[in-house]
Amino acid sequence: MLPSGCSPFESYHLPEKYGGNEMMIPVEKGIVKLLLKKFEGDCWNILQPLCEDFRNVCDDFIARSRYSNLQVLPLDEAWQAYSELLDLMEDIGNTADE
Repeated sequence: MLPSGCSPFESYHLPEKYGGNEMMIPVEKGIVKLLLKKFEGDCWNILQPLCEDFRNVCDDFIARSRYSNLQVLPLDEAWQAYSELLDLMEDIGNTADE
């Protein structure tokens, strides 16, 4: 959970200031670049259908919800919208298991 009163960038880079701990694991950028290069085609082929399914679920959720007429979701309603979307995703997962 992010602290309130600061940006995610600030809490990420200055966790001690907000009661958190530095938990980052140093990774050599060269290794990351090598892995990205090695798996760039395969990774997208695996993730693309999941991304499309998730986009379809989100689009369906928005179309059926009270949020369908909004251009931008008000910040004070974001948690409620996330909770409703999470419930929908769980329902879809349970239906797929049957």
